Amino acid sequence: MWARRQLHETTIHRIDAEAAAGRRTVPATDVAADGIDELLTCFVTRRRSRFRLDPPRRIAVEAVDLEEAAWTLTISLEPIVTVPGADPAADLLVRGPASDLYLWLWNRAPADGLDVKGDPALLAAWREHVQVSWS
Repeated sequence: MWARRQLHETTIHRIDAEAAAGRRTVPATDVAADGIDELLTCFVTRRRSRFRLDPPRRIAVEAVDLEEAAWTLTISLEPIVTVPGADPAADLLVRGPASDLYLWLWNRAPADGLDVKGDPALLAAWREHVQVSWS
């Protein structure tokens, strides 16, 4: 668990440092896929996560460059529930290469270039409410 956490902590810090220097860092596909999984199954599902919606809404995320790299999140008044697979009936479907999804999900890049279908308000809500912190 700690090796995984440190991999993504270091990756995000590098992305931020490179961005400050005017460069864009793109994580390797396998690192990005694992970082997406960590965020969607470990961080946003915590009880103290601030992202809550009523009525419940669903966001599906799919990495198009990997097999079985897809998730569906249900956001309600309870902690987020994430299950494997991208439900095509979700309120929002976001598809793209794992590295681009990683940067968007961790709020390091806009959704430009991703295939986005569904409610754009959910896209904006993600950016507003999902911010990883240890405080």
